[in-house]
Amino acid sequence: AGPAPRGRGERILVVDDEELLTCIMEQALTKLGYVVEAATQPEAALALVRAEPRRFALVITDQTMPGMTGMALAGELRLLNPAQLIILTTGYSVSLTPERLRAAGIARLLLKPTTLDALGSAVHAVLVPASAP
Repeated sequence: AGPAPRGRGERILVVDDEELLTCIMEQALTKLGYVVEAATQPEAALALVRAEPRRFALVITDQTMPGMTGMALAGELRLLNPAQLIILTTGYSVSLTPERLRAAGIARLLLKPTTLDALGSAVHAVLVPASAP
C-alpha cells in the first residue's frame, strides 16, 4: 500500500500505562514527522491538556489503564477542549461499538498490535480532515 503518510510537525500526545509502548509510539510518530509527548498515566495527560487545552492536535490513548479507561479520559479531554481529536487504541474491542466510540468523541479505533504504516495512516486520516478548509 506504500509508506505511511508523513506529518507536518503536528503535536500529538500519546497516553499508555505501558512505558515501552509509549516509547515505541513516540519513536514511530517522530519518525513520521510529528512532535510527540507521552504520558504513562491518564492524570498526567489531563494535567498537560489542562495547562494548555489546544496544545495537541491529536491525543492517542490506550483503553485499558489503571485508574481511568481511555474512554473516560476521552470524555475528560473533550470537556477541556470539545474539538480535541482522539484515537483510542486497544487489544480488545468487543464492547467498543461504533456508536459508543462516536458518542465519546473518538475519531478512530486502532487495534493493537499495530504496524508503523497502520499507525501513520490512522493519524493522517484523523488529522487531514481536521486541517482541510
